[in-house]
Amino acid sequence: WTVALVPSSNNVFAEEVGVAIGAVGLVGISDSATLQTMAADMADTLEADGVEVDTLTHEGQPAYEVYEYADDNEPLFTYHVGEEFVTITSSYEELESLAVGDRLTQSDRYKQVWRAFPRGMKPVLYADVTGLVAAFLDGLTGYDLEDFEQVAPYLEPVTAVAAASQSNATMSHQTLLVFIETNAK
Repeated sequence: WTVALVPSSNNVFAEEVGVAIGAVGLVGISDSATLQTMAADMADTLEADGVEVDTLTHEGQPAYEVYEYADDNEPLFTYHVGEEFVTITSSYEELESLAVGDRLTQSDRYKQVWRAFPRGMKPVLYADVTGLVAAFLDGLTGYDLEDFEQVAPYLEPVTAVAAASQSNATMSHQTLLVFIETNAK
């Protein structure tokens, strides 16, 4: 499994808070056919309860974008069952961006973070704290911005937070690292 925060303005969080951030969650699976049936049943149940569900296509399989009401502009979330993963995102835009390429793996900061982990560990969480702080400072207004500006200097030395996991039949090992720039202003 893994969780990521990504730049995005097409979701409820971005609309409500005014910060262009979306979320992506992936969970590895072994029985996609059963889960695809369950995903379709969940869409039917949500619609029967009055929730708006748009059925789209991603990688040849249905993807379901869920809205609280039919006239909502921003989705609550999107979910998709692929051959290897169940993906839950804050919008279809984030789901589609996963197929665009490995932009994150081209980031120097991302590469630096994963070099710090022991060999064989798999990434499960990465947060570019510097980028998140910048996104909040850029997106917030009024009292929210004033409040966040008081907190931002304390976050300035923290550049990233990451977690990784390694497991086999007899052991499971998780590591969380917080990256702090010691010469930050």
